[in-house]
Amino acid sequence: MLWLADSASRPLPDEPTSRLPPLDSIFGLAGLDTQTLTDWHQRYGYDSVGQGDDGSLLLPDFPILGKLIDIIVDEVVLTTQESNQLAIECAGLEKLAVGPVAPKILSVLRSMAARANSRQVKLRIGPG
Repeated sequence: MLWLADSASRPLPDEPTSRLPPLDSIFGLAGLDTQTLTDWHQRYGYDSVGQGDDGSLLLPDFPILGKLIDIIVDEVVLTTQESNQLAIECAGLEKLAVGPVAPKILSVLRSMAARANSRQVKLRIGPG
């Protein structure tokens, strides 16, 4: 689920929520493969939010997208600056996306991130 949130991370009543399909297809576009993810989870666990305790990033070229790796387990709240960066990352990946799923996921993420940034509110992404 995606939704815009106020400073206390409460959903904004005048904004719709969006349901996302699994993000596997876009992580592949970002260069993440199954073995890398397995190794990451073994080393850093399922609550790393894409950053290891040693400062390493799961997806160095897509650091905000990397934060979303475990949203099926835990919610992520992005600041307006992170939302802006997510929109940029998604726009870059949209050029590589093919098939029916990945372009739609990237479009929804980019659109919600841009709205969060323009309204200067948080973007919450997590299990629904």
